[in-house]
Amino acid sequence: MKNINLRVRADGSIYVSAPFGMSAERADAFVCCKSKLIFKHLKNAEERNVRNRSVPKYEHGDHFKLLGKEITICLQEGECESVCLEGDRLRVVRKDKEDHAGRKKAVSEYLDRLARETLTEAVLRIWPLFKPFGIGLPQIRFRAMKTRWGSCTPQRNSISLNTMLGEKPVSCVEYVVLHEFCHFLQPNHSRAFYQLVEQFMPDWKERRRLLNDSLQD
Repeated sequence: MKNINLRVRADGSIYVSAPFGMSAERADAFVCCKSKLIFKHLKNAEERNVRNRSVPKYEHGDHFKLLGKEITICLQEGECESVCLEGDRLRVVRKDKEDHAGRKKAVSEYLDRLARETLTEAVLRIWPLFKPFGIGLPQIRFRAMKTRWGSCTPQRNSISLNTMLGEKPVSCVEYVVLHEFCHFLQPNHSRAFYQLVEQFMPDWKERRRLLNDSLQD
């Protein structure tokens, strides 16, 4: 080995390998000069761990967020497979309770469909406010986005909404939808834009504060 190698592992541990005979002082100096890079990788590792912990595995007793409420997975074995929301419980019936992949697929599809329905209903509630401005009912696109809750493309008369909004309270969903509709009239985040938002939704700041606990607006 001719060079010093430094690796930050997925669990956050740091591994340094150096040529035989190299002094500990020189190895320590190398690590110190790489401190910024190390902290960057440690931060990324922690963020990955947080994301992995937050992704539900849909096991019996698991918890996850749905429309701002904490929902508990209730896994049952039965011949008639189904996924059904009952109050604060998501009842999941599977022929084989050990079929993890099949269960995850069934629950994910159900929650995705529920999120799309919730977002579509919010669009249909907000749209009449903008109809007098000559804005037609836009095409709704659903996407899983990492850094945005939504986007608007006036030229195509379309709105894209983050399917992760299915985790948020309906009041937050309505804020995002109205926010994107306002971009049909004001394309940027100018003072006039936020005046328009407040005109239609006076409590928008409270809604945004509740919304933005993980992603940027």
